[in-house]
Amino acid sequence: DPQIWAPNLAVRVVSYAGDKSGPIGNEAVVVGPAVRVLKDVVAIVQQRTGFSGQFNQSRLSREDRPAYPVFALREGLVNALVHRDYTAVGGQVRVEVFPERLTISNPGSLPVGISPSDLYKRHESDPRNPDIARVFYLRESMERPGTGTQKLVAACGELGAKKPVWEV
Repeated sequence: DPQIWAPNLAVRVVSYAGDKSGPIGNEAVVVGPAVRVLKDVVAIVQQRTGFSGQFNQSRLSREDRPAYPVFALREGLVNALVHRDYTAVGGQVRVEVFPERLTISNPGSLPVGISPSDLYKRHESDPRNPDIARVFYLRESMERPGTGTQKLVAACGELGAKKPVWEV
């Protein structure tokens, strides 16, 4: 029961019909072991954002593409969980699904010496929560060298999506 040692290990997923001032379409709080939380949140986001289908000239069947690359979702969520400030009382990692965008946020800040612009290029990985990072690494959901954010940018580019924006 991870809630015993990390009572804030949860992800809140909120879907909006419009902007934040509009009504909430759906809301869920996912708690449990970190790897299961990751998988459940990705499934919820995919369910709420859907897929687009297109036909490729070399195939007979339609190719479904998720609205957001699975790699990008995983990378954003793992970073939010690994770098979250679990000493902050209240608050959770939060995923907000809007008709035109998705945001992932967490209580906390970037490591000292890292700015949002550094996340677009190679940088050192300095997880705030090395135990949680190790769990994700051993379950093959995370790399160690700090290259995930650049790969996230590349995955969004391959899909034709806007590059991610990081804010503190």
